[in-house]
Order: sequence, then structure tokens, then C-alpha cells
Amino acid sequence: MSGIAAIYNQTHESVNERLIVKMTNVMQERGPHKQHYWYDDNVAFAHCLLCTKANSMSEVQPSTVGGKHWITADARLDARQELISKLNAENLNLENDCTDDQLILHSYIKWGVDCLDHLIGDFAFILWDSNKKSLFCATDHFGVTPLYYSKTKNGYCISNTLNTLRTHPDVSNELNTLAVADYLIARTNEDPHGTIFTDINKLAAGHFLLIDAQNVSYQGYWSPKQRKSYHRTSATQYIEEFGELLNNAVNDRVKGALGIGTHLSGGMDSTSVTAIAKEVMRGSSENGNLRAYTSAASGSHLDLETPLAIEVANALNIDHKIFKKTEESFEYEPPNSRNIFPEPYNLAFAPKPHKILNDIQGFGSVLLTGFGGDPLLRGGPLAINDVNSPHKLCFIAKQAWIHFNLFSERPLIGSNRKRVKAISRSNTQAPSWINKDLSKELELSERLYSRAMYRTTSLNSQKGMYQEGTWRRIFCWNDPGFTNIPVKVCHPFFDLRLFQYTQNLPRFPWLHRKHILRSSLDGKLPKSIIKRPKTAVPSFRALETIKKNGVPNHFYDLLKTPQLSNFVDVSLLERKLIDIQECNHYDLRGIMNSLGLAHWLLEYENTPKNIQSTEGFNNVTRIY
Repeated sequence: MSGIAAIYNQTHESVNERLIVKMTNVMQERGPHKQHYWYDDNVAFAHCLLCTKANSMSEVQPSTVGGKHWITADARLDARQELISKLNAENLNLENDCTDDQLILHSYIKWGVDCLDHLIGDFAFILWDSNKKSLFCATDHFGVTPLYYSKTKNGYCISNTLNTLRTHPDVSNELNTLAVADYLIARTNEDPHGTIFTDINKLAAGHFLLIDAQNVSYQGYWSPKQRKSYHRTSATQYIEEFGELLNNAVNDRVKGALGIGTHLSGGMDSTSVTAIAKEVMRGSSENGNLRAYTSAASGSHLDLETPLAIEVANALNIDHKIFKKTEESFEYEPPNSRNIFPEPYNLAFAPKPHKILNDIQGFGSVLLTGFGGDPLLRGGPLAINDVNSPHKLCFIAKQAWIHFNLFSERPLIGSNRKRVKAISRSNTQAPSWINKDLSKELELSERLYSRAMYRTTSLNSQKGMYQEGTWRRIFCWNDPGFTNIPVKVCHPFFDLRLFQYTQNLPRFPWLHRKHILRSSLDGKLPKSIIKRPKTAVPSFRALETIKKNGVPNHFYDLLKTPQLSNFVDVSLLERKLIDIQECNHYDLRGIMNSLGLAHWLLEYENTPKNIQSTEGFNNVTRIY
């Protein structure tokens, strides 16, 4: 799970070798174990290796097959044995320990761009075909592994690390005002193809980029197929099939890992991943240690999760570390030239945003999360429209009895038609604290209305798993290219095999209250976890803290940041801070998002000098 980059000059002008070395240096903190580059006239590749497995130190990238096809990849492939069997049917004789980059290369040589129909996992790669003189780039189905690209004077530069592209002299620092506005309002980028910088684009989930001397092709290669419900002869068969797929999803992410951390709350999703990881590691001698991490609430927060997390850790007999959240103090940390975030972030988390990742570095390089469990397993109650049977009333009565036995309550029986909440345009006006000229120029009120309409049907749905901006933000903010911490964060519920299976499950009873997950983990987790209902995450009480302790002085200092007034009404925000006792949570959201942007702008102004520094990095090796 490494840093990758490429430069391709369509004009056939030779690549500046010093530039590809500089791009390699920028990625070195995310890939500290090996740094290599390959250079051949008008194309050059870079790779910085992050070892997540015991045998990955033998890996060397960029790599080739026959000197005609080259690749640099940040990849973790699933269902490897199935893919190897397909390729070996063509007399390739690939070994079981063949690296993922080599599997991708052989797949491309066999199937061309259609190789993407045979690859699953978390991946981003850049591949050079010297026969066709073309560059082929792709990212995985959900966009878990990011890939960015920029048009240059002579061609393109590509990387999975956004700051790497900013070292290229043809890539400007001009900000994408629409992306900034999206961040200020919702802290997400609603454009799956854009970034905070005008000159830097993002490869959307399930898309590929194909570039040759004359043409550039940007295409999607995957979208979910129409749902068709599976019908099994017994409930046990559903549970066993789902359990096997979830086990495979976790196993593929931990197999051979040097050391593994897991997010552990008291909910079903993270506890399920932790329990399966423990089970998988118990049956394998090649994996390292397992440690669970819990972020505990404190102060005025009601801590519902930590006692249950402790119970799970004790039941599984695993190492457990609790990070107790302090009451929001909003301590100011000046911009750090060695840890420049590629995009804005929430000021509330700016001082120490990655405590867990920093701790994992000491014993491993993989962190598992429970993210994705809610949208993957989100299903409604018993719905009449789900029943396609001539004996509908009898079936409904039987299912209602099943519901009562499962959940000890009378079922809600209704339609499965989506309920779209009425949205008033008056509730989707651009916030008053956004710069009025900017709001008018970008037509933000209309954009907010469209976004609200979309979110009534997509938020926390399976569709949202590959389209929703919130998930793109989570993937990017946890990527080593953002954190500058060499730890790969994996999300087992974002697994294509699981997604396709649950997409075709009968919604009732299996996706009602995550019944299939609870059933598959029954006997592996304490009953208190299996039976607990879904509970809302306590909201941050930042407003109460500020009203109680007063506004920190650096809030006013940050509002004086150059460029901030281009995006927000600084004088209005200053008045709100002065009259903080009258502020509501909506006001505070605007204040905190604006301060987060201001803090990032201070870093951004100094970024060109800092990220291009090569001091201290002298281990880059050329591959011939």
C-alpha cells in the first residue's frame, strides 16, 4: 500500500529525471521502506514501498513483464487464488506468492483494459504499454484507494498522493472555488472528479484513464447490476454464505500482516470485524499481533460505547488501548511543514488528528475499521411490495411471526417505496456567512437544493457507498498520502463480494436491523453486543464548551488569514464570535469550517517551498 507516481509526455519530449526523483521524495514518508523510479525517455514511474506484509520486503516496483509492460501500483487484491487460476489456465505457471502488481500486469497482458472485470480489492495503478505507447490508470470499485492526475504542458502526471502532483512546475496552486465552497458547507467535495485544486483531478470510483499520444479516454468500468433477490432453501444457508464472505473480506486484508489494529466501538460493525480478525489470526501462523483501539468520550459526552468495547476486548482476550477524548479545547497548533494536509480539515481535530495511526506504527501497518456496515446492511421493515407470491397474505403472516420471534415486537408492515422528504428551497439557501459574491457566482443555493434532494435517497444507502462524497472524504483522510503516517486503513465492509451478495439479499428479515450480521456473529460476540439496538453517535458539544470557557484568542487570529475573505464573510463571523452566547450549532458549524479552511490556507501558502524540498532523502534508486 504504497506511494505511486508517473509522468508521461505525449509530445515525446524526454521526462525531466530530476522531477521524477523529486516526486518520489515527496512520497517517501508514506512509503518509507524502499524508493525506486523507472525512466525511459518520455515516460517515468515512481514507487515508494510501504510494507504491510512479512514477505513484501522482497517486492520491487516499478516492475515489468518482458520489458514491454511496466507498472507502479498501490494494490491489495482480493480473491487472488481465483485470479491466479484463471491466468494459469493460459499456461503462465504463476506462483501463489506472485505479487499483486505482477498479477495486474499479467491480467492486462491477457485481457487488456478488460482486466478490470477480473480484479477486485483496493487498488490504484499506473501501467505503461510500450507496444501501444499508452498509459493505463485505474482505481477500485469504491474508490478506497485514490488516484489523482493533472494535465501538463507536454502530457500528464499521475499519483495517488495529491501533494506529489503539486511539485510539477505545470501544476498551479489555483484553488477550486466550488470545492472550497463544498468544504465550507458540508466538509465534503461533491464532485467525484475534482479536488481542492483547479489543476488536479481525481479518478472517480470504478473508473479508468487511458492516454496515448493523440487521445485521452476517461471511462467507468463498473456499476452495480439490477437487484435480483436470492432464494435459499434455509435460513442457515443465508447466514453461512454471508459469514464466509465476511470472513474472506477480513482475511484478505489481514493475511500476512506484520501487525493489525482495529477500531473497536461497542457497535455491531467494528466488533464483528475485530472478532473475525481475531479468529483469522488464531488460525494463521504468519500474521502478527492484534490490538484494538477505542476512542472514549469524556467530559460532557455520554460514553455509551467504551464499556461495551471493553467487554468485547475481554471476551476476545485481545490487547486493548483506549484513547480518552479530552473536552474540546481547540488548542492551536501552527502549520507543520513536515505534515501538510493536501486538503482542508476540521479544526477541532487539527492538533492531534491521528493518535491511533501513530500508535500502530510501533508494531504494524494495517488498521481495520467497521466503516460501511450501516449502508451495506441498511434495510427497512417487512414490506408488502417485497412479496412476490400468489399467497401473499399467508406469506406476510408467516414473516410477521418470524419478525416477532426475532425482534420481540410487532412488525411494521408497509411499502418498500422510498419516502422522499419534502425539501423546501428556503431550507437550502446558501449560508449567510459564505461570501455573497462567491455564493452568487457558484449558484450555491441551487447546488444545495440538488444535493439535499440527492441525499434523501442516497445517504447511508448501498448506492451511496460508491457515490457519496462523505465516503470519499473518509477514504482520502485515512490514506497515508493525507496522514503522512505509513499505516494502511482497510474497510472490510467495502468489499465487492459482500456488496454484490447483500445487494441481492431479501431485505426482510436479513437486512432489517442487520439481522444477517447478528446471526453470523452469534456465539462469537457477547449477547450484549448481538442484541443491542442501533444507537446514534453522541454529537460533539463544542458550542457548549466555547460558551462555557470563552472563545480562544487564536480564533480571531485565524479569521485574519489572507485569502479567507474570498470565501467567507469574515466580519459576520467575527460578530458571531463576539456574541457567542447567541450562536446556535448551525452558526458554529460555519465558524469551525471557516477556521479549518483558514488553518489550511496558512499551510497552503508555504506549501510549494516545503513539499519540493529533497533534503534528507537520498535513497531513491533507479530501476533499469
